[in-house]
Amino acid sequence: MSLLLRELTDPEVEAAIRRNGMQAFPVAWDAVAVIVNPASPIEQISRTELAAVYRGGTKEWASLGWRQGGEIIALTAGPRLGIYAYLEQALLGGDPYAATVYAPATEEEVVEVVATRRNALACVSRPLAEAAGSRVKTLRVAPAIGLESIPLTRETLVTRGYPLLKPISIATSANPASTVSNFINFVSGMDGQRIIARHGYAPASVPIQIIRTAEGAE
Repeated sequence: MSLLLRELTDPEVEAAIRRNGMQAFPVAWDAVAVIVNPASPIEQISRTELAAVYRGGTKEWASLGWRQGGEIIALTAGPRLGIYAYLEQALLGGDPYAATVYAPATEEEVVEVVATRRNALACVSRPLAEAAGSRVKTLRVAPAIGLESIPLTRETLVTRGYPLLKPISIATSANPASTVSNFINFVSGMDGQRIIARHGYAPASVPIQIIRTAEGAE
């Protein structure tokens, strides 16, 4: 049994099937945060613009509305981390990153660069961005240029309205042990999905209903 923090590529699926067979069970969703230095005046970005940065087509902040921003320092976590492959798939369609994109070994290092370099931009896991607090600024993200940008909040995560979501799945062999099957049934059921939601992730198999009180709407 393995935990998958992104969707498998076609070659990975084919290799797994050739070995022992494989099946994957989605259990949760998490968000990828787009962060910049607090000194940056940029507040939002689209997936289209973000992809252009990581492909190397957009290199200057002026193209994104910050005339005095200079060159963009674009970062992603190193290839050994799931977020590296996730962005390759979700943003670049499987194409490689531009040679100018920096890829430190850990997400903590990525956050540190963004916190100390005013012209840096990066994508990191939601918990890392939240842990950084005011040292970085999290941008709103639009699905495409011209569409409304969406903030990363608990509500936009659990309702899956935020445009950069990555699946969390449990992968097993084609014929898992009964203990594994029982665990997956629990995690996918109401009680397991409640635990997932309690820890800040979006449930994958149970619908979420947002209830606003009159006080909360004011």
